Amino acid sequence: MDTWNQTSINDATLKLQQLLQDSTLPEFLLPLDPRVKVGRILLDKCKVMASKKKPLWLEFAAMPSPTSAPPVGIIFKQGDDLRQDMLVIQTLMVMDSIWQEQSLHLNLVPYGCISTGHNIGMIEVVRDAVTIAAVQRSHGGTIGLFRDDAVFEWLKSKCSLQEIVIYEHTLVLHSLSTVDERLKCVSITGILI
Repeated sequence: MDTWNQTSINDATLKLQQLLQDSTLPEFLLPLDPRVKVGRILLDKCKVMASKKKPLWLEFAAMPSPTSAPPVGIIFKQGDDLRQDMLVIQTLMVMDSIWQEQSLHLNLVPYGCISTGHNIGMIEVVRDAVTIAAVQRSHGGTIGLFRDDAVFEWLKSKCSLQEIVIYEHTLVLHSLSTVDERLKCVSITGILI
């Protein structure tokens, strides 16, 4: 049973920030996207997340100009086989290219994910995203997690019926995510996934 509460998360976040404060990292190319160079750690934005495996949310200043570029965020996870996530994302990218060839633009925004070892890796932080679990909770609290229509109701409040019809035809993402049994980690960015 997971005994972590918000106080434990806050304590772990403070400990993480103290450890990071004492470390010095050179500028490096981001493994998720080697075109991106990052530098100093933004301590006040780093935290331990409340999900089961307690991943680390890390933010870095983008280089060479940290003032003009937004921070670069990664989620560092240990204890999950991220190869599954990579496969799902790669499959979606292939499917998206096929759909675009057929003039069906579904606005998919696959995020970066890389397995760096056995049950360890990094996931790109998706800005302004809402998890499916958060959407479900917003439509019925804990009971919303079991409602089949919670995501549909949320979509109705955010976009037109035509866009919702497109979403219903892209439920492949939902199907692929449930195979991974981590539905709460799938994000909805903007209007469509």
